[in-house]
Amino acid sequence: MDISIPIVGFIFVCIIFPKIVKTKPQFYMAFGVTLIILLLNVVANLTSSVAVSTTGGSTGFAKFLLILRDVLWIVDFILLVLATGGLSLNELSGELKGAYEVMRRGEDVKTVIIPLTGEKPKSREDAAAERAARSVQMPITPKKDESERTIPLD
Repeated sequence: MDISIPIVGFIFVCIIFPKIVKTKPQFYMAFGVTLIILLLNVVANLTSSVAVSTTGGSTGFAKFLLILRDVLWIVDFILLVLATGGLSLNELSGELKGAYEVMRRGEDVKTVIIPLTGEKPKSREDAAAERAARSVQMPITPKKDESERTIPLD
């Protein structure tokens, strides 16, 4: 299946309706990657047609260009998802991880744990500071020798 037609069509839809695009730099990167892919197509077609006419088969360089083109289609697709969703790559990977955890458990929504006392959960920084405070050891005081003990005579 060739994914070039839907991606180029979606780019045109984003140009017609610019409100769809939430992150313009990512959209322009996707547009640039699409142009690079189209150039790779031209070069791959030229090298494979020359190789077919001279040797009867495609060359390794043409195969490399086609593989690079397919990898760039994946990158282009991800960039368009990020541009229209207004996400960063880190946010997208976090969303995908959360969705995977929910599906792995066989649920359809993520389980949220609410404290019983109604207090807000501690932030990660507060929890880390509390763990660090607990891990600090108190100075050890030397024990007194048992022979120095006296019995009170009261």
